[in-house]
Amino acid sequence: MHFDGSKMLAGLGVGVVLTSPTGDIVQYVLQILCTDSNNAAEYEALLHGLRMAVSMGIQRLEVRGDSNLAISQISGDFDAKDPKMAAYRNAVLKMSARFEGLEFHHIARESNQAADVLARIGAKRDPVPPNIFLERLFKPSVVWQGGDSNDSPVPNTNTDNEHTDIIGDSTTEVTPSAHIIMAVIAPWTEPFLAYLNRKELPEDQNEARRIVRRSKACKVHEGELYKKSTTGVLQRCISEEEGRQLLAEIHAGLGGHHAAARALVSKAFRTGFYWPTARADTQDLVQRCVGCQLFANQSHMPPTALQTIPITWPFAVRANLGIKLDYASVYHPQTNGQVERANGLIMSGIKPRLVRSLKESDKHWVVELDSVLWGLRTTPNRTTGYTPFFMVYGAEVVLPCDIIHDSPRVRMYEEKEAELDLQDSLDALGEERDVAKARSTFYQQQAQRYQSREVRAKTYNVGELILRLP
Repeated sequence: MHFDGSKMLAGLGVGVVLTSPTGDIVQYVLQILCTDSNNAAEYEALLHGLRMAVSMGIQRLEVRGDSNLAISQISGDFDAKDPKMAAYRNAVLKMSARFEGLEFHHIARESNQAADVLARIGAKRDPVPPNIFLERLFKPSVVWQGGDSNDSPVPNTNTDNEHTDIIGDSTTEVTPSAHIIMAVIAPWTEPFLAYLNRKELPEDQNEARRIVRRSKACKVHEGELYKKSTTGVLQRCISEEEGRQLLAEIHAGLGGHHAAARALVSKAFRTGFYWPTARADTQDLVQRCVGCQLFANQSHMPPTALQTIPITWPFAVRANLGIKLDYASVYHPQTNGQVERANGLIMSGIKPRLVRSLKESDKHWVVELDSVLWGLRTTPNRTTGYTPFFMVYGAEVVLPCDIIHDSPRVRMYEEKEAELDLQDSLDALGEERDVAKARSTFYQQQAQRYQSREVRAKTYNVGELILRLP
């Protein structure tokens, strides 16, 4: 087993690689969603790898890592004077009793590249490659003397009670510890709050300059951090885990129509939330969604060569079968295209929601139709910049995710002010519709110019010779 821990600006990450004597490899990435030191991340990597080995029934294991501190403390070469490190060492020794044979070896970093790459992926919160298990740890695995009991749970060396969130299915179960973390301030906002409230900056000069620069777009309200968007709307800063739950609710929850990554993150920001890994989390969610990948627009290579059909063959077949062909023109081509586009959007949203439901009932699409239509009507249109709901009622709708995650609109709602704002919005609705019409016209002109770039107009003069095909 190779293990490694990493600490970066985005957070802590752990990488574990288990290799069998026959060459089979199992790889794990662990994202630690709480603030801690790099040495703690190394110990978490070691503990996580031992738990995985126990769950797989491994009895003899050779452990290799580049953490000199962890290996030396476990081997007895170094004393664990720090209470936290002593607690981690005791947890590892207790876990070691489950193996018939267990050896620890310190290796150079160059020999631990595989685990180091996985640890960096977890620390940066990058998308995890296929065939690699991803788990999340919301609290430290040990408790130590002098530690805060609210932030440090009781040591847990039982694999059956592991407080991790395993990503391997389309539905992710949220553990109780996740709610505890979300109730507290998001870890990534702590440096910004420290600077805005107490003028405290990190010791690293580059990090300090980054905090000062980005704090200009932030504001503290009732102890929480808010970010000012480009439109001036305040967005409540939430943790990455709460952001992923918000995306899952918008994507496939009540009123979700499995929108693309760009529309999904735009809808999350318009709802009034912000977190730094929103775009990466959105792409990861769409890529892991079974329905989106199953019904995505993909170009497929033909299995055989093209078999051409003679031009006269269809007419000959129709004549032999007694089929009469009538030609009819579309009464209003623009409207016909809009209907086809609307039907296409509904189908692209309803198919992913029926991946599992079709196994139960072939008429389940009727139940999902309302959610898909609701999702389309509350998603900003690329042409106008507004949602269809806003174009009709003059105000944005309050989504279920707004109530579940306590968005700024829900938190600051007052009935009298909301009634006055609604009246003002209705008075200005005509102007907003004119703006939407102007945007739509501009978008159509851009599309027309793009389409006309490949057009090569050809004119003929009287007397020129042309080739007429039979």
